[in-house]
Parts: sequence; structure tokens; C-alpha cells
Amino acid sequence: MKTAPHCALLLFCLVFIQTNFFGAHLAIAQSDVPGSFVYGGQSSMVLLPLWTKVEKSYLSQTGRQVTETTWREPAGGLVAVWYVEHFADSSVIEYRWVFETALLVKP
Repeated sequence: MKTAPHCALLLFCLVFIQTNFFGAHLAIAQSDVPGSFVYGGQSSMVLLPLWTKVEKSYLSQTGRQVTETTWREPAGGLVAVWYVEHFADSSVIEYRWVFETALLVKP
């Protein structure tokens, strides 16, 4: 399968039962993300350490603890966002990648 160098929006969602995968904290290193992607023929394991990374945590309106880690391609083409949501009063964690072109995303 050939990977398109530009991707408007791709979203996939994985829901897991919490097994202390991230332990007591939500700080995300690329090696901790249980998923990867290929962009421009290169693995995210190679690309993401070279991209600008911003991480923020917040409590959603539904009471979920959310950690959002955003990586931006230096050339400005792709923005990859990794979401981790802990559901309140539950052992469920949702993991989700969202990919957008930088032209659609405000810095």
C-alpha cells in the first residue's frame, strides 16, 4: 500500500481496558504510543522525534482526564495528535490518533 504524502483527516480510535499501560502519569513518549504511522515513506518512530511536540492535559466537560500530544511536521504539511482519555469512574482508556494537514490547523 502506498502512503499519500498529504492527508486531510484520518481518525482511528482504540478503546482498551486499563491495565496500567501508562502507569500513574500520562506523559507520552513516542515509544510509549501503542500505534504508529508511515508518512512520506518513513515510520513515525523516525519522524516524530524530529518534529515539534506540545503536550497538554485537561479535564473535559464530561469529566474525563485528557492528555493531548501534538507533533507538527517541520515543513508544515502534517499535524499528528495523540489523545488519551481516562473515563471517569471507569477502568476504560480511549487512545486516538488524529491527522490533519497543517493548512487546516491553527498553530
